[in-house]
Amino acid sequence: MAKNRTYRCPDCDGQFNYMQHPSDAPEAPRFCPLCGFDTEADDDSFGKAITSPHIGKPIGKAGDRTYRQMEAQAEERIAAAAEMTGQDASDFNDMKITNLQDNLREGDIAALPMPVNPVTQRMDEMRARGMPIGFGADGAGYAEATRTGPSPYAGLGAANMVKQFHQENAAAIVAANGKRE
Repeated sequence: MAKNRTYRCPDCDGQFNYMQHPSDAPEAPRFCPLCGFDTEADDDSFGKAITSPHIGKPIGKAGDRTYRQMEAQAEERIAAAAEMTGQDASDFNDMKITNLQDNLREGDIAALPMPVNPVTQRMDEMRARGMPIGFGADGAGYAEATRTGPSPYAGLGAANMVKQFHQENAAAIVAANGKRE
């Protein structure tokens, strides 16, 4: 099946479409239909060829756009960290994304490991002592604490009250509204 391909003329710099059949050699046309340039006409045309220009597609730009967004978000996080701590933004340069590896295979990690800085050193010290670090330090321990205190199992009791109220009053509420949602 013949395909319509786009070419660029080296003489007039114009783009044109050329119908090419798969059985033809994958060569560019000899003549430019816009200006009549002949690639084999004289010595002045030596080295000049009608070529297929690189025409970008949106899929090729998606990766670049994602990378730029990641860089911008890293800058925003640096500004927020500097404002929150009162330190200079240059103290947080390690948070910048400057060398994201984009030539990896599935399963590889693109982000580089965190550099050793005072924060990571302190977190390593705390981990070595068995102290909690990060946001998900000890979820099971926090859940255990809900079973003690002035209102043990308060959330479970509230959920049971809501279920009971719903069972007792659902029919009346549906009848009053005239529909079930």
